[in-house]
Amino acid sequence: MHRIAICRFQSKMTLWVVCAAVAVLAHAAAASPNILFILSDDLGYGDFEPYSINTGPRRLQTPHVTQFASQGIRFTQAYAGSSVCAPSRCALMTGKHSGHCTIRDNGPITLHANDTTVAEVLQKAGYKTALFGKWGLSQDTPTDSRFPTNAGFDIYHGQVDQNLCHNYYPNWMWLNSTAQNITANANASVANCGKDHDRCEWSSDIWVNDTIHFLSTYTDSAPFFLFLSVTSPHAGAVGSNVEDDVPVPRVSLGPYANRSWPKVEIDFATAITWQDQQIGAVLSALNASGFEENTIVFLASDNGAHNEGGHSYTFFNSSGYLNGFKRSLHDGGHRFAHALCSSLVL
Repeated sequence: MHRIAICRFQSKMTLWVVCAAVAVLAHAAAASPNILFILSDDLGYGDFEPYSINTGPRRLQTPHVTQFASQGIRFTQAYAGSSVCAPSRCALMTGKHSGHCTIRDNGPITLHANDTTVAEVLQKAGYKTALFGKWGLSQDTPTDSRFPTNAGFDIYHGQVDQNLCHNYYPNWMWLNSTAQNITANANASVANCGKDHDRCEWSSDIWVNDTIHFLSTYTDSAPFFLFLSVTSPHAGAVGSNVEDDVPVPRVSLGPYANRSWPKVEIDFATAITWQDQQIGAVLSALNASGFEENTIVFLASDNGAHNEGGHSYTFFNSSGYLNGFKRSLHDGGHRFAHALCSSLVL
């Protein structure tokens, strides 16, 4: 029977850094394990099915996460470093308590040059490192000392400026240190992308495809640290940086299209289920590539449920039985669903 030894921590940030250290130091008898970390944006404690308090139609469908949680460890007292994006991600990447973090709010402050990231620690330990998705911890220029490719990531494809991440269909993003246009999103708008937004490319689809390609083609003998940082179900828009919806594509193909709910709630519910589908696709690629037996997989969120873009966190009881939501000092602001799975014996 496979086992994973772990302590109980009140902070996912501490847990994450300890697990990274375990991955590097505790495998004297075998190859160092790979690490796959999947981070949601503004996912509430009760949004994924294993944590939901709902019954009936408002219990959102997340079968892949449910299966994943049943095979690993389901944490019920995992806390982010903060109740908003940037300081939470600062704690995640540096392992510091938010009282010691350089970034303490969602303002213009970025990581300092002497802030060591977990990617740098793993890179020095011989890991191949890749980040696909949202960064939000540096200036939006490759000359910044904490730009992803200067902060421990060998490969980067994503968006650095967290405000630009509000656009679910951006017309460009960084490929390592090069700005790359996204032709399908050149004139992204509700009209141009179509009713189902299927004439444009959703950023999360791009990054999930990057992740699957990485797993499917990876042949390096070095272990990898793969960080998938999606931007859903954060509020956003089509072709702009406002926050007026949760505008995922293919809503008409989802299980909630005919529900008599407000449009934004149908969109939000679809975002949760599509994210579950994406997680399932990534885990399938991990298994098909033969990495399952030597990979630690984390699922987490950067903070609690949001109440923005017209969405109400109470509609699906996104905070579960907790009080509060994103930006709150109550548990609903920074406590979240966190699951870990590994077939390793540590």
